[in-house]
Amino acid sequence: MEDNNFTNTAHAIAYGLITTVQQCTAITDQRLTEACRCINQLTGTVHSHESEICCLRNGNRNPKMPPKFEHNRGWVDIQVSSHSGKNVIARWIRVMGNSEVVARAGEHTNKPEYMVSLYLPSDYSQQPTSTLPQWFIELLQARGGPYHTLAEAAHSLKHPTTYTEVECYSCHHQCCAELEVDQWAIVAKIEREDKALQGIKHRMEAYGLHEQLAQLEGRMDICRKLPMHNYALCCPNSCCYHHGGPGGPP
Repeated sequence: MEDNNFTNTAHAIAYGLITTVQQCTAITDQRLTEACRCINQLTGTVHSHESEICCLRNGNRNPKMPPKFEHNRGWVDIQVSSHSGKNVIARWIRVMGNSEVVARAGEHTNKPEYMVSLYLPSDYSQQPTSTLPQWFIELLQARGGPYHTLAEAAHSLKHPTTYTEVECYSCHHQCCAELEVDQWAIVAKIEREDKALQGIKHRMEAYGLHEQLAQLEGRMDICRKLPMHNYALCCPNSCCYHHGGPGGPP
């Protein structure tokens, strides 16, 4: 009896050990498979990068700058598409003079061109920024000699973005001033029309027109058109008046 119990216990222990070994073996095989897959992927990536580096070295030994272009030299922080598909800082630029610049990656002479707008780089993380002083704003908003002096000084900084921003501010300020003049003219016209409306309203009130036409109260759904010969059509801003009806002037 004791021998049978010992045999059963030994069989159970052996079966448990076998099961544990099989589970560990399966886990190890799975990890080895994943490791082989990762190694293959990394190997392919390395070969791909080596091929790209080789192509770049062969194509960039002596790249010639296109005509009318210049080296960026860190003036313009513009990223364009490169030969490898990644975005890189433009190597060649051509300032257009209209707040725009043509940029190229600079890897090959036949790379596409990108038209982008120029803006001054802003870094608010370094130190608190100070507001523009009044004398600088006055020069920006001036016309003639004072503005041209400022523009020439900005252009002498050899940074295309500085002159572009000064020029853009001047153009937008002039446009804003013209719009303000138009706004004042529109406001004055509105005030004249409102004054005319108030005059007509007061005359109607003094005449009691609303009392004589009280039967029309609540009749906003009227769709009937009045006959043309019962009233006169006139334009208050014109000297031509069209009268109708029997007995009226031709």
